[in-house]
Amino acid sequence: MAGIDVGGDASVEWKVVADHVRNEDHNPNGQGGVKHHGIDETDLGEQNGFWFTLKMPRDAANAATFVSTLCTACANAQAHQNVPEFAVSFTLPIEGHFKDQINIKWKSKPLPPGHVSYAAKALAKRKPAAKKKSSAKKRSAGPAAKKKKAAGRRK
Repeated sequence: MAGIDVGGDASVEWKVVADHVRNEDHNPNGQGGVKHHGIDETDLGEQNGFWFTLKMPRDAANAATFVSTLCTACANAQAHQNVPEFAVSFTLPIEGHFKDQINIKWKSKPLPPGHVSYAAKALAKRKPAAKKKSSAKKRSAGPAAKKKKAAGRRK
C-alpha cells in the first residue's frame, strides 16, 4: 500500500512511498527549496480511496485547536455535501519529534508481470554501474613493449 507520512521534527518532515509510479519530478523551488510531483497508478472509487490517520497533538492547547477546527470542518462538510469539490480544511498544529502525525494511504495498482517500475528505472539511471573486476591476471608486457614505453618517456 502506498502512502505519505508527514510530521514535525523541529520542522516538517515527509516520507512518500509509491508502488506503481508512472511519472516523478524532483526539482528545485527557489533558493534551498524543492518541488516534488509524482503519479502513482491506482483505481478510482470508494474501495481505492484515501485513508487518513491524524494523531492527536500531545499539547493540550494544540489538541483543543485541532478538535475545534475539525468539528467546524465536519459541520461545513455536512452542510455542503451536495456541492462538488467543496473544500474542507482544519488546523493540525505541528509538534516536534512527531514524524507520522499525518498519514495518508491508498492502494496502488499492481505492476503487470515482468514490468519494471518507473522508480526502478530512475534509480538505475542515477546509480553508476559497478565496475567489473577482472579475475584474469594481468599479462606482463614483452621486451619490445617495454622498450617502446621507455623511449616514449625519454622524449
